[in-house]
Amino acid sequence: MFQGMGDETELLNRDFGFISSEVDAMILSHAHIDHSGLIPKLVAEGFKGNIYCSPATKELTAILLMDSAEIQESDARFMEKKRVTGLPELLKPLYTVEDAQKSMRLFEPREYGQWFDVMEDVKCMFTDAGHIIGSQCVHLKIKEDGKERQITFSGDLGRYRDIILRSPEVCFHRQIILSWNLLMVIVCMIILQVLPISCSSGFNGFA
Repeated sequence: MFQGMGDETELLNRDFGFISSEVDAMILSHAHIDHSGLIPKLVAEGFKGNIYCSPATKELTAILLMDSAEIQESDARFMEKKRVTGLPELLKPLYTVEDAQKSMRLFEPREYGQWFDVMEDVKCMFTDAGHIIGSQCVHLKIKEDGKERQITFSGDLGRYRDIILRSPEVCFHRQIILSWNLLMVIVCMIILQVLPISCSSGFNGFA
């Protein structure tokens, strides 16, 4: 979810730029609303796949999405009161409390350190990212054309020696590492005979 971008914020949050019903699965790195905040909108537009995350991330996301949905509905009611008379369309919230509740039924929590199938030829394992409770780095094994590629998405990483949270776990050596750092995605490609991955298996991305 985009936040604090002035007049562009609403427009950016309204249009994904892809067809929601064509997304097969989602992996959520942690509950913070800039990562999870548009899940109910995705579901309302036709997404029906599983949403994988840690158990703690599921619990925190449920709280945040319900709060966010109530804010969306409240803001829409407020803006509707200020709407210029005669405009043809009612102002609608990005999503509703009902959308948030429906989206939570798609969550499939998984524990740290255990490989599981996201879909055919795509396996995933979580390790503790140390960012907030339940945050995880995402490790993938993707088979395509008889070859296996290994990808790690860091998500937001925490600090070492934090008083409350555990330090981020050591990441495995991967062929491709996607690192989320502040508001910029840094793509680090470690050259180990890495070829472009088209992901024809249907896996679509991270949050």
